[in-house]
Amino acid sequence: MLFFVSGPLFESLPIAALCSVIVVALIPLYRQVKDPKNYWTLNKQDTIIWTVTFLAVVLLDMAIGLLIGVAFSVVTIVAKDLVVSYYNLVATQYHDIMLPENLYNIPNNNKHIHIFKYESNLYFLTVLDFKKKLFKTTINPQTPTHGKGFANTSLDESEDLNETKDQQYDSANSTLEDDKEIVPAGISTGSVAGIIVDCSCISYIDVMGLKMISQLSSDFRDNGIKFALANCCISLIVKLKIYNPDILIFPTIHDAFIAIEYEFEDEKAICIHL
Repeated sequence: MLFFVSGPLFESLPIAALCSVIVVALIPLYRQVKDPKNYWTLNKQDTIIWTVTFLAVVLLDMAIGLLIGVAFSVVTIVAKDLVVSYYNLVATQYHDIMLPENLYNIPNNNKHIHIFKYESNLYFLTVLDFKKKLFKTTINPQTPTHGKGFANTSLDESEDLNETKDQQYDSANSTLEDDKEIVPAGISTGSVAGIIVDCSCISYIDVMGLKMISQLSSDFRDNGIKFALANCCISLIVKLKIYNPDILIFPTIHDAFIAIEYEFEDEKAICIHL
């Protein structure tokens, strides 16, 4: 109503005066042209979205440009989830702090337990990527070359292939007895005892993600390897426990690490229950 009433009052003004009013009103908008330079240092994704939307509005049309900007934003968000960072975490001396192995020069003194961190949510677009990167960083339970428990008894290559299982067991025991290195109870030298997934960056999981986690837990368990989750948010814990109550979920990585390293007889005693 204001424009309809006040519009005729500007009819007698020269076009140049009207243009000056519009230019003054658009000064704050003109100043935003300098913003992409600052945005680029803070967030390159937002800068690209801003630039694409700006060019679409200027070159095409305002309505079409805004639609292109919204569509491009959705595409960049999906693409960002498909390019995910992942790390193999290494425990410090007292196992209370876990740091990425490739970012910090920290020796991995315990290779029996792998700690994997995935920085994205688990849903239909990322489940395959999660499995691929998990197997790349740790081991693949479906690989035929990995035997039960993935134990390596360091048998002599020239040993007779027809040796019985009892002879192999005796040979493995003699090898371990000669080794003076102290290892945690129940963990054989050269074997993988467990895999821990740090879920601190996972806030959402769909049905495909739940199915994948449950299948991984079953596959590793069949091969004698403990598969545990840690640092899960409450909503993630509720969904996992409803889908499969047998999945091992620990409050922290430290709890999971200690439970697997020393093979608690009842590791579920310190797991999260519902």
